[in-house]
Amino acid sequence: MLAIDIPGFRELRLEHLVLDYNGTIAVDGSLLPDVAERLRGMARQLRIHILTADTFGTAATGLANLPVDLVIVPAVGQAEAKLAFVRQLDANTVVAHTAASSRCGPCWSPWRCREHRRDAPQRAVMIAERLRAWFENRLPLSDTHTLTQGNIYILPTKAGLAFALTLVLMLIASINYQLNLGYLLTFLLAGSALVSMHLTHGTLRGLTLRVKPPNAVFLGDSAEVEVVLNNDRAARHGIGLAVSRSRPRSFAWCDVPAQGAAAARVRFPTARRGLMRVPPLMAETRFPLGLFRAWTVWRPAAQVLVYPKPEDPPAPLPSTLESLLFQVISTRPSSSSVTCTCCCTLLASAAMLNSPSGSQVTEPSDSIVPTRPAMVASTLISPLVQTKRTRPSESAVICGAN
Repeated sequence: MLAIDIPGFRELRLEHLVLDYNGTIAVDGSLLPDVAERLRGMARQLRIHILTADTFGTAATGLANLPVDLVIVPAVGQAEAKLAFVRQLDANTVVAHTAASSRCGPCWSPWRCREHRRDAPQRAVMIAERLRAWFENRLPLSDTHTLTQGNIYILPTKAGLAFALTLVLMLIASINYQLNLGYLLTFLLAGSALVSMHLTHGTLRGLTLRVKPPNAVFLGDSAEVEVVLNNDRAARHGIGLAVSRSRPRSFAWCDVPAQGAAAARVRFPTARRGLMRVPPLMAETRFPLGLFRAWTVWRPAAQVLVYPKPEDPPAPLPSTLESLLFQVISTRPSSSSVTCTCCCTLLASAAMLNSPSGSQVTEPSDSIVPTRPAMVASTLISPLVQTKRTRPSESAVICGAN
């Protein structure tokens, strides 16, 4: 198995290598120079599969002494057969390079192939995620983030684009019919949109975000981080915080009073135990009209401690400390049946702790009835004392010595 950890993406665990024959490792049915040696080197970490229609009939001979699996696919529908083979092996553990990777059969263009057109949206999402991860990894780590013009981004929303299209249609109609009131309404709405853009950007500008140290959680539970928004200007409204990479994003909305502060709690899942860094956070607002969206991305330096997941259901505990210590003594080898001074001390202490009055255990006399803790300690210790008296040649052994 070959493990590759890609920063900002995920760890790949590859087990299979799928290759084509002609056009990849061979030309006109003849194996390329130095390919055999490289295949032997890669076979130490990956299981190699060679998929080919064997047009020239030389694949079996060329790969006879190599540690590879030769798979003959039908000449018709090679792309579908190779794709089905890769999916059968679990695509998450396969690295493949075939002639069908860039084209399918005679089409030569990936966008004319039905399989490629169907995978195009997934490919676009993957590219967008990689670009986002590359951008976020370039951000500095800090538990305090002050929003300025250099780290706030603003773009129109879908509603804003529809509003702009409506303004264009209104302007065309006003020009066509020479409507003065149409001009007035169009430019009034356009001015309102421009004012809204400045207000949206100003809602975030000047805020200071500060993250508090998160509490430790168990693996599988959602961790919670509290973000404090400090404001030294006028009141801010409609500010949401969420994990940048989560899909769909679940925002925690809050309003920040003038010359005050507000707190928002963001939750995110835990994927592994140990110290886990808080994922990049996003602060967003669309106040006041929703025509523009202003946001910022922030990488906190705080880390959350993730404990191992508790056993469910938990293992049963011993009923009392006395029974646990008695099991420890009873399971000792018969050859070492000597006095264990440490266990005797613990048993006597357990008896005193379990005493209802918490008093010390005293030696019973003729006029005093022994309490239950004293009877328990005496019952458990007396066999050990007798053993010591009958075998004086053996010395006492401390717990854990044998």
